Amino acid sequence: MVITAGTGSGQTRLIASNTANTLTITEAWSTIPNTTSSYEIRLNDAVRVDTTAQGIPAHNDAGTPSNPQDDSGGIIAYSFDLTYPAGVTIASQTSMQVGVAVLARNAGSSIFDSSESPPESDGLFRAGALDTGSGIPESGSGVLSRLVLQSSPSAATAVHPLGLSGNVHVDASGAGYAPDATNDNAFMAINTACDIDGDGWSDGAEAVIGTDPLDNCADNAGDNAWPADINNNGFSDMFDIVPLANDFAVSVPPAPARHNVAPETPDGFVDIFDLARLTGVFGQGCS
Repeated sequence: MVITAGTGSGQTRLIASNTANTLTITEAWSTIPNTTSSYEIRLNDAVRVDTTAQGIPAHNDAGTPSNPQDDSGGIIAYSFDLTYPAGVTIASQTSMQVGVAVLARNAGSSIFDSSESPPESDGLFRAGALDTGSGIPESGSGVLSRLVLQSSPSAATAVHPLGLSGNVHVDASGAGYAPDATNDNAFMAINTACDIDGDGWSDGAEAVIGTDPLDNCADNAGDNAWPADINNNGFSDMFDIVPLANDFAVSVPPAPARHNVAPETPDGFVDIFDLARLTGVFGQGCS
């Protein structure tokens, strides 16, 4: 739901449950709405994005707890930049809720959130947080920051990438470290089905079919990548159509999910729609 006018305008929250006269949201309001506030309940126009850290080294005080200067490891602060498409708003952000933020889990933590204040819609969100408390620096893996991105009618119909950059964490000694690798393969589909690998089948359909939504072409006979390529040889041809024909009018299961490639989303039955879908790409290859 989104507060559209009055006190708290612009805030967006996800609805966890409801009764006839009560809505329960997943996160407290930053500004509590009142009788001046108007709201709308919207379906599928908001996306929650968690920015996470993996494999943060354990804290080491070098055997001298009273001397923080020789500490290392753990995490006491982080920062990152997130780019997002025009027509999208960062509706909410938190790095402080228990169970959400890596930095808030240990006793004694006191989080200073230096992130930009939502809502904001300039296409670049800068986030950061610092643990100013006396808790033991956190290590391992977990969520650093949770964002809710909301699209508006002005957002272009497309699959838009979300770009993560400038990410760094600070350890107990105050030294900054960039990650060994940054996984920013996140996308936001607006008014269209998300097809990240561009192979003609949406990510949701590939999840049902059993192919890889991030890969549009098989690397070997065991690589289920392109739904049209049943035998994973890089081409869609008669050798792919014949297995479907052999299972014609058979439900899934017992027919394999790979044989149920249409319509969108696959309907659990191998029929003329599946054969027609493969016929439409007959003779084509992938790369």
